[in-house]
Amino acid sequence: MAIKNSLRSTGNWVKRGAIAATFGAMSMLLLSCGGGGTQGGSPTQSGTLAFLPETGSMYANNPFTLNVAGGRCPYLIVSNEQTLYPGNITLNCGTNSFVVTPSQPGVVDIGQDPNQVPSRKLNLTVQDSSGTRANGAYDVLQNFLTGYSLSLSTIGTCGGGAAAAATQACSGADSLIRLVPVTGGVRFANKQMRFTANYGAYGFLLDSVGTLGPTLTTTADTAGIVTARIRVQNTAPTSYAQFRLTDVATGSYTDYTFIIVSGLATQALSVLPPSVSLTGANATSCGGGSVDVAVIGGNPPFTVSVVGSTSNISATPLFINNTDPRNVRVTIATGLGTNPCPSGSVLVTDAGGQTATVSLTSSFGAAIPSAPLVLSPAAIACVPDGSNNSVLLVSGGTGSTTSGIASSSQPSLLTVAGSFSGSPSSLTLTANGVAGVGFVPITITITDGASVATATANRKSTCP
Repeated sequence: MAIKNSLRSTGNWVKRGAIAATFGAMSMLLLSCGGGGTQGGSPTQSGTLAFLPETGSMYANNPFTLNVAGGRCPYLIVSNEQTLYPGNITLNCGTNSFVVTPSQPGVVDIGQDPNQVPSRKLNLTVQDSSGTRANGAYDVLQNFLTGYSLSLSTIGTCGGGAAAAATQACSGADSLIRLVPVTGGVRFANKQMRFTANYGAYGFLLDSVGTLGPTLTTTADTAGIVTARIRVQNTAPTSYAQFRLTDVATGSYTDYTFIIVSGLATQALSVLPPSVSLTGANATSCGGGSVDVAVIGGNPPFTVSVVGSTSNISATPLFINNTDPRNVRVTIATGLGTNPCPSGSVLVTDAGGQTATVSLTSSFGAAIPSAPLVLSPAAIACVPDGSNNSVLLVSGGTGSTTSGIASSSQPSLLTVAGSFSGSPSSLTLTANGVAGVGFVPITITITDGASVATATANRKSTCP
């Protein structure tokens, strides 16, 4: 009955309404003041200012991520140990995390257990825009992995006959990595270690049959010395490489960089012809056609790429293996009337990183050809080894303005001057290598950008 009377009492309803209005006003006041520290609804900028985590351990030279929560941005962060971490950084609004990579402690805190990793205390303080401060306390552990000295030993010599240095490996050879602790390595005796390849053309030897892998887990010996074997790829160019040594139990790591020295013999890479220029059939057409380019010297395999007007210029093949003919056919699309005409280049790269470039240009023609392009004689019966007196005559084409490119289907046995100018003009054939006892038919091709003419020459070591 008391409850009924209370609910029916007008005075009680008035009191209840006043209390509700008071709480409503307080809620509005809190919202207008930022909701007890909330800014923009960010969960890391509400509540009490603090580091996350507030305590912990971090290894020297290893990155450690910290977050700032609560308070009001921006934040100022300072360090009490400038030799461990300089600090004195500002985090603007929208940024609540930063990375600490502490330095190796030169002096450690006294009174530590002799069985623990020596460390030094690092205290960080954060202050927000309202002047509120919060502290974080961290132990910076000495990273004994940074005390290892690296040596690489390689059997034999690298390119040029020179032996590899103490921090070098040779392409195509096995090398032994040996990491010796400068402090005696007592703390890492019999420790389990993991090698990881960060970058470079090499792998770790995992067993006696030569299986390669990107990682290797091994155990340090009683003196703390860690060893591993690597094998570098045969075609690896001279370059930098790097691996990471990690203490499996703690995750502490350090990176070691070394040099791979190419073991390939030095052979200058070049292309013949080094440039191709094609002229169109008339004043409204760009020059186009295909030209065979010989790859000379270098170390196979070769990779081929097109630079420039890749939609109108092509090259084939894009990869030349050790046993493939060293020829690249470059093509500029025909029948184009674009302005300007296509231009670009073809880049040939060998296994040692050497490059050679074929420059490609196309231009509009000046007039309609007055006569067909002719190469005569149409056939040469025999070209012996060592010969350089066989001549072909170019006639026709665009008359006195005729110019173009000549190429051989087998430049290893017979080469021809890469370009000609004027009509008539002559081309000299030069025999290369040893042809053998049988006739080897070779096709000589010329083009002025508008038309093509061919002739055949038979190569043989000796002619009848």
